[in-house]
Amino acid sequence: MQTPNPRAVRALAIAALVSAAPASFAGVGEFFLVDNGDTSFYRGQVGISASDSLVGALPAMLWYDLAPGFDASFVFAVTQADFVALSTADGSVLTSIVPDREFISIATDTATSSVTQGVPGTGQLAELITLDTATGQTTSIGELGAGTDALSLVGLGFDPVTGGLYLTAGSGELFSINANTGAAQLVGSTGLGMPFDVDYNPADGNMYVTDAGRDELFILDRNDASVTLNTSYANSDFATGLAFAIPTPGTTALLALTGLGAARRRR
Repeated sequence: MQTPNPRAVRALAIAALVSAAPASFAGVGEFFLVDNGDTSFYRGQVGISASDSLVGALPAMLWYDLAPGFDASFVFAVTQADFVALSTADGSVLTSIVPDREFISIATDTATSSVTQGVPGTGQLAELITLDTATGQTTSIGELGAGTDALSLVGLGFDPVTGGLYLTAGSGELFSINANTGAAQLVGSTGLGMPFDVDYNPADGNMYVTDAGRDELFILDRNDASVTLNTSYANSDFATGLAFAIPTPGTTALLALTGLGAARRRR
Protein backbone atom coordinates (compact mmCIF):
# COMPACT_ATOMS: atom_id res chain seq x y z
CA MET A 1 0.00 0.00 0.00
CA GLN A 2 1.19 3.47 -0.82
CA THR A 3 1.40 6.14 1.88
CA PRO A 4 -1.86 8.17 1.87
CA ASN A 5 -1.49 11.52 0.08
CA PRO A 6 -3.18 14.12 2.32
CA ARG A 7 -4.22 17.60 1.08
CA ALA A 8 -5.77 20.55 2.89
CA VAL A 9 -9.52 20.97 2.40
CA ARG A 10 -9.95 23.72 4.97
CA ALA A 11 -7.80 25.62 7.45
CA LEU A 12 -7.73 22.83 10.01
CA ALA A 13 -8.51 19.79 7.85
CA ILE A 14 -6.34 17.30 5.98
CA ALA A 15 -7.90 15.09 3.32
CA ALA A 16 -6.66 11.81 2.00
CA LEU A 17 -8.42 9.97 -0.81
CA VAL A 18 -7.52 6.34 -1.43
CA SER A 19 -9.17 3.75 -3.67
CA ALA A 20 -10.52 0.78 -1.74
CA ALA A 21 -11.90 -2.68 -2.17
CA PRO A 22 -15.28 -3.39 -0.50
CA ALA A 23 -15.06 -5.18 2.84
CA SER A 24 -16.94 -8.44 3.37
CA PHE A 25 -19.02 -8.79 6.53
CA ALA A 26 -20.14 -11.86 8.44
CA GLY A 27 -22.81 -11.32 11.05
CA VAL A 28 -23.22 -7.70 12.04
CA GLY A 29 -19.75 -6.29 11.77
CA GLU A 30 -16.07 -7.19 11.86
CA PHE A 31 -13.81 -5.51 14.40
CA PHE A 32 -10.07 -5.39 15.07
CA LEU A 33 -8.25 -5.18 18.41
CA VAL A 34 -4.72 -4.20 19.36
CA ASP A 35 -3.69 -5.94 22.56
CA ASN A 36 -1.09 -4.21 24.70
CA GLY A 37 -0.83 -7.22 27.00
CA ASP A 38 0.58 -9.73 24.50
CA THR A 39 1.49 -7.20 21.77
CA SER A 40 -0.82 -8.80 19.20
CA PHE A 41 -3.44 -7.86 16.59
CA TYR A 42 -6.83 -9.62 16.59
CA ARG A 43 -10.04 -9.68 14.55
CA GLY A 44 -13.54 -10.75 15.66
CA GLN A 45 -17.25 -10.63 14.85
CA VAL A 46 -19.82 -8.51 16.67
CA GLY A 47 -22.33 -10.59 18.61
CA ILE A 48 -20.24 -13.77 18.48
CA SER A 49 -18.42 -14.37 21.75
CA ALA A 50 -14.93 -15.89 21.65
CA SER A 51 -14.67 -15.03 17.93
CA ASP A 52 -11.48 -13.00 18.35
CA SER A 53 -8.67 -14.69 16.45
CA LEU A 54 -5.01 -13.78 16.06
CA VAL A 55 -4.15 -11.82 12.91
CA GLY A 56 -0.48 -11.39 13.73
CA ALA A 57 2.16 -10.43 16.28
CA LEU A 58 3.16 -6.76 16.53
CA PRO A 59 6.65 -5.27 17.00
CA ALA A 60 7.66 -5.10 20.65
CA MET A 61 6.59 -1.65 21.90
CA LEU A 62 3.64 -0.03 23.66
CA TRP A 63 0.56 -0.14 21.39
CA TYR A 64 -2.26 2.19 22.37
CA ASP A 65 -5.11 2.54 19.92
CA LEU A 66 -6.74 1.68 16.59
CA ALA A 67 -9.06 3.42 14.12
CA PRO A 68 -10.47 2.50 10.69
CA GLY A 69 -8.14 3.20 7.77
CA PHE A 70 -8.99 4.75 4.41
CA ASP A 71 -10.00 1.34 3.06
CA ALA A 72 -10.57 -2.22 4.21
CA SER A 73 -6.95 -3.28 3.75
CA PHE A 74 -5.55 -1.43 6.78
CA VAL A 75 -6.29 0.31 10.07
CA PHE A 76 -4.48 3.15 11.78
CA ALA A 77 -2.66 2.64 15.08
CA VAL A 78 -0.61 4.66 17.54
CA THR A 79 2.34 3.43 19.58
CA GLN A 80 4.44 5.09 22.25
CA ALA A 81 6.13 7.15 19.53
CA ASP A 82 4.64 6.48 16.07
CA PHE A 83 1.50 6.83 13.99
CA VAL A 84 1.25 3.77 11.74
CA ALA A 85 -0.93 1.88 9.27
CA LEU A 86 -1.38 -1.83 10.02
CA SER A 87 -2.34 -4.45 7.44
CA THR A 88 -5.66 -6.10 8.28
CA ALA A 89 -4.37 -9.24 6.54
CA ASP A 90 -1.40 -9.99 8.80
CA GLY A 91 -0.86 -7.05 11.19
CA SER A 92 2.34 -5.90 9.49
CA VAL A 93 3.34 -2.21 9.63
CA LEU A 94 2.69 -0.67 6.22
CA THR A 95 3.64 2.96 6.90
CA SER A 96 4.94 4.90 9.90
CA ILE A 97 5.53 8.55 10.83
CA VAL A 98 6.66 10.29 14.04
CA PRO A 99 4.27 13.13 15.06
CA ASP A 100 5.57 16.21 16.81
CA ARG A 101 3.41 15.40 19.87
CA GLU A 102 2.92 12.17 21.81
CA PHE A 103 -0.60 10.73 21.89
CA ILE A 104 -2.44 7.46 22.44
CA SER A 105 -5.94 7.61 20.91
CA ILE A 106 -7.22 7.96 17.35
CA ALA A 107 -10.65 7.99 15.73
CA THR A 108 -11.63 8.01 12.09
CA ASP A 109 -14.49 9.91 10.47
CA THR A 110 -15.13 8.69 6.93
CA ALA A 111 -17.39 11.66 6.16
CA THR A 112 -15.47 14.86 6.94
CA SER A 113 -11.92 14.06 5.75
CA SER A 114 -10.15 16.01 8.48
CA VAL A 115 -7.46 14.81 10.84
CA THR A 116 -7.60 15.79 14.50
CA GLN A 117 -5.82 14.87 17.69
CA GLY A 118 -6.18 15.60 21.42
CA VAL A 119 -3.16 15.71 23.72
CA PRO A 120 -3.99 15.65 27.43
CA GLY A 121 -1.70 14.33 30.13
CA THR A 122 0.37 15.30 33.15
CA GLY A 123 1.76 18.78 32.66
CA GLN A 124 0.03 19.13 29.29
CA LEU A 125 -3.10 20.96 28.17
CA ALA A 126 -6.01 18.71 27.19
CA GLU A 127 -6.84 19.87 23.69
CA LEU A 128 -7.96 18.77 20.24
CA ILE A 129 -5.51 19.34 17.39
CA THR A 130 -5.07 18.52 13.72
CA LEU A 131 -2.45 16.11 12.44
CA ASP A 132 -0.79 16.25 9.03
CA THR A 133 -0.33 12.55 8.20
CA ALA A 134 2.44 13.32 5.72
CA THR A 135 4.68 15.41 7.98
CA GLY A 136 3.50 14.61 11.52
CA GLN A 137 2.93 18.33 12.22
CA THR A 138 0.07 19.18 14.60
CA THR A 139 -2.09 22.31 14.97
CA SER A 140 -4.37 23.14 17.89
CA ILE A 141 -8.17 23.35 17.47
CA GLY A 142 -9.07 24.15 21.07
CA GLU A 143 -9.08 23.12 24.72
CA LEU A 144 -11.29 20.24 25.86
CA GLY A 145 -12.14 21.75 29.26
CA ALA A 146 -14.94 20.15 31.35
CA GLY A 147 -12.41 18.93 33.93
CA THR A 148 -10.59 16.70 31.45
CA ASP A 149 -7.14 17.98 32.47
CA ALA A 150 -7.42 15.94 35.67
CA LEU A 151 -8.45 12.70 33.91
CA SER A 152 -6.65 9.98 32.00
CA LEU A 153 -8.26 10.31 28.55
CA VAL A 154 -7.90 7.02 26.74
CA GLY A 155 -10.37 6.37 23.90
CA LEU A 156 -11.80 8.48 21.07
CA GLY A 157 -14.34 7.58 18.42
CA PHE A 158 -16.32 9.32 15.69
CA ASP A 159 -19.89 8.67 14.51
CA PRO A 160 -19.95 9.69 10.80
CA VAL A 161 -23.77 9.61 10.70
CA THR A 162 -24.45 12.10 13.49
CA GLY A 163 -21.06 13.83 13.37
CA GLY A 164 -20.54 13.07 17.05
CA LEU A 165 -17.05 12.74 18.48
CA TYR A 166 -16.83 10.74 21.72
CA LEU A 167 -14.07 10.45 24.31
CA THR A 168 -13.69 7.97 27.18
CA ALA A 169 -11.71 8.41 30.38
CA GLY A 170 -9.92 5.63 32.25
CA SER A 171 -12.19 6.24 35.23
CA GLY A 172 -15.28 5.40 33.15
CA GLU A 173 -16.65 8.77 31.99
CA LEU A 174 -17.90 9.44 28.44
CA PHE A 175 -17.59 12.90 26.90
CA SER A 176 -18.93 14.34 23.66
CA ILE A 177 -16.44 16.59 21.84
CA ASN A 178 -17.16 19.52 19.52
CA ALA A 179 -14.90 18.74 16.55
CA ASN A 180 -14.85 22.42 15.51
CA THR A 181 -13.88 23.93 18.87
CA GLY A 182 -12.51 21.01 20.89
CA ALA A 183 -14.93 21.70 23.77
CA ALA A 184 -15.91 18.63 25.81
CA GLN A 185 -19.23 17.93 27.54
CA LEU A 186 -19.80 15.14 30.05
CA VAL A 187 -22.40 12.61 28.85
CA GLY A 188 -22.25 10.28 31.84
CA SER A 189 -20.46 7.25 33.28
CA THR A 190 -20.14 3.96 31.43
CA GLY A 191 -19.68 2.08 34.69
CA LEU A 192 -16.63 0.35 33.19
CA GLY A 193 -13.21 0.26 34.80
CA MET A 194 -11.06 0.37 31.66
CA PRO A 195 -13.07 1.69 28.68
CA PHE A 196 -9.96 2.11 26.57
CA ASP A 197 -11.43 2.69 23.11
CA VAL A 198 -14.67 3.50 21.32
CA ASP A 199 -15.61 3.20 17.64
CA TYR A 200 -18.57 3.29 15.24
CA ASN A 201 -19.78 0.07 13.59
CA PRO A 202 -21.04 0.88 10.06
CA ALA A 203 -22.72 -2.54 9.82
CA ASP A 204 -25.34 -1.81 12.51
CA GLY A 205 -25.00 1.93 13.25
CA ASN A 206 -24.02 1.49 16.90
CA MET A 207 -21.11 2.88 18.87
CA TYR A 208 -19.06 0.26 20.72
CA VAL A 209 -16.57 0.43 23.60
CA THR A 210 -13.96 -2.16 24.58
CA ASP A 211 -13.11 -2.68 28.25
CA ALA A 212 -9.57 -3.94 28.85
CA GLY A 213 -10.21 -5.01 32.42
CA ARG A 214 -13.18 -7.26 31.59
CA ASP A 215 -12.00 -8.33 28.08
CA GLU A 216 -15.42 -7.54 26.65
CA LEU A 217 -17.08 -5.46 23.91
CA PHE A 218 -20.13 -3.32 24.75
CA ILE A 219 -22.72 -1.36 22.77
CA LEU A 220 -22.46 2.25 23.95
CA ASP A 221 -25.50 4.54 24.33
CA ARG A 222 -24.49 7.97 23.00
CA ASN A 223 -27.16 9.74 25.05
CA ASP A 224 -26.46 8.58 28.60
CA ALA A 225 -23.18 6.54 28.39
CA SER A 226 -24.90 3.30 29.45
CA VAL A 227 -23.49 0.07 28.01
CA THR A 228 -24.86 -3.33 26.97
CA LEU A 229 -22.62 -6.40 26.81
CA ASN A 230 -22.24 -7.69 23.24
CA THR A 231 -19.15 -9.90 23.01
CA SER A 232 -16.59 -11.55 25.28
CA TYR A 233 -13.03 -12.13 24.06
CA ALA A 234 -11.36 -15.53 24.18
CA ASN A 235 -7.80 -14.59 23.22
CA SER A 236 -7.29 -10.86 23.68
CA ASP A 237 -6.68 -10.12 27.37
CA PHE A 238 -5.84 -6.40 27.40
CA ALA A 239 -7.32 -4.72 24.31
CA THR A 240 -6.40 -1.05 24.26
CA GLY A 241 -7.49 -0.33 20.67
CA LEU A 242 -10.73 -1.00 18.72
CA ALA A 243 -11.52 -0.41 15.04
CA PHE A 244 -14.33 -1.63 12.80
CA ALA A 245 -13.84 -2.72 9.19
CA ILE A 246 -14.65 -0.21 6.43
CA PRO A 247 -17.56 -1.50 4.30
CA THR A 248 -17.40 0.88 1.32
CA PRO A 249 -14.69 1.94 -1.16
CA GLY A 250 -13.27 5.40 -1.65
CA THR A 251 -13.72 6.67 1.89
CA THR A 252 -11.88 9.53 3.57
CA ALA A 253 -10.97 9.78 7.20
CA LEU A 254 -10.68 11.97 10.26
CA LEU A 255 -8.32 10.98 12.99
CA ALA A 256 -8.75 12.20 16.51
CA LEU A 257 -6.09 11.48 19.05
CA THR A 258 -5.72 11.89 22.77
CA GLY A 259 -2.59 12.30 24.82
CA LEU A 260 -0.53 9.91 26.87
CA GLY A 261 -2.17 8.52 30.04
CA ALA A 262 -0.64 6.14 32.54
CA ALA A 263 -3.78 4.01 32.75
CA ARG A 264 -3.34 3.04 29.09
CA ARG A 265 0.09 1.50 29.61
CA ARG A 266 0.68 -2.22 29.70
CA ARG A 267 -0.18 -3.91 32.98
